[in-house]
Amino acid sequence: LQNPMCKLQKLDLSNSDIDKECFSILANGLVKNRKLRSLKLSSILCINNGLRAFSVCLQSPASALTKLDLGQSNIEDKGAATLGRYLGNNSSLKILNLCANKLISEMGWQAFSTCLWNPNSALEELNLCDSSIDNEGIATLGDALGNNKKLKTLFLGSNGAIGAPGWEAFSSCLRNPNSALEKLYISSNKVGSTGIAALGNALSTNTTLSILDLSRATGSSISAGWQTFATCLRSPNSALAELNLSYNNIDDDAAVALGDALTNNTKLKVLNLCHNEQIGTGWRVFFNRLLNPDSALKRLDISHNNIDNEGVAALSRSFAYMRSILSLDLIDNRSITTTGWLVLTTLLQSPISLIKEINIYNNNINDEVLIAFATALADNTKLQTLWLKADGAITLRGWDALSQLLCNKSSIDSIYSSNHTLRNICPEASAPKDIVSSLHLNKNNNKAEVARQKILQHHFLSDRENTNVQEFTR
Repeated sequence: LQNPMCKLQKLDLSNSDIDKECFSILANGLVKNRKLRSLKLSSILCINNGLRAFSVCLQSPASALTKLDLGQSNIEDKGAATLGRYLGNNSSLKILNLCANKLISEMGWQAFSTCLWNPNSALEELNLCDSSIDNEGIATLGDALGNNKKLKTLFLGSNGAIGAPGWEAFSSCLRNPNSALEKLYISSNKVGSTGIAALGNALSTNTTLSILDLSRATGSSISAGWQTFATCLRSPNSALAELNLSYNNIDDDAAVALGDALTNNTKLKVLNLCHNEQIGTGWRVFFNRLLNPDSALKRLDISHNNIDNEGVAALSRSFAYMRSILSLDLIDNRSITTTGWLVLTTLLQSPISLIKEINIYNNNINDEVLIAFATALADNTKLQTLWLKADGAITLRGWDALSQLLCNKSSIDSIYSSNHTLRNICPEASAPKDIVSSLHLNKNNNKAEVARQKILQHHFLSDRENTNVQEFTR
């Protein structure tokens, strides 16, 4: 590492029996090293004995380290304090992983957070998942982050010791105009109704946070919190572009509130509402309110829910007039019957819709549904990927309809006018070989060439006596 000719950029020493002396040797090598960018020291149980010696390299102006992984290493309060002290003046390290360090107490987090107060710190991404941070610890971190202008990404998932009061205190950093946070991942926490409400209120004035993962947010009386949280989606100040609310206790009232908030939202691009089984009739209202000609929503995940025929009908009506939607995930919505899926096919016939991917895997899909999809896709030039479960409910009759859609072999003209846009049926292994062959041809963006190849394959190359092949291939 001390050799100026060394070009090593990544080094993984995870799960190693490194002692204090080895840490000193490593630090000495890194002090003058200008090439190493990434260093993994995760799962080293004796790391506390060597952190002080190792941290010397973090003070070196020559250090090129930009990524350091110290996850699952049983770092204690003294180790956390050492890191905080040395990282405060480090101008190169941008990514730090401290996940699953459960021995750091409130005092340790207070000492570590001093680096976040220091304007010289270069940290842009910090992973503190599963680290037993409590209410006081998260409040201290929130105070530091309120004035930190560098940190953009923060992982705080699976910190069950943080309750609603802690999240309320933390939300103050989101209200601070100096905060630079752009991505916040706080899944699998006991946020509680008041904590969720506090985060929503803070985000109503926040202009930097674009990605929020608030999945698996547990707590009592949480529905009221979601209704308050939805207000941030109404705010013109909100920068939220991706929002994950999966695996939550969102009910009909909260779903309606979210739909109302999205009526005039022009920022949100990705919304995940999967596994919110408490929503029933609320889906109808949600989809009706979602219709927004200025919407930026591109991907909607509503898989593993209880959407019914009326709900999917409302979805079809709204999305038929929304140009923004490109991907729709409806996995495992078994309350939708054949009637509902037939209504969904009208969405594929809309000249306005630009949907490229639909996932209806693990649903009640039969021949009638697949035939209806094939019919709807006859003039569709947008859909590229269709996920469906090809179980016993789909027989040769259904597959034949899809095969005819992709390559109608009855004449050259019919092949030319076949669907050359659909390129993926997932899982591919479930589809017949002729369909897979047509899909592979469709992956060519030159659709004139796709049509030519299909015509050659079925009207020339299969006829050995035909003498016009040379002429046609020119």
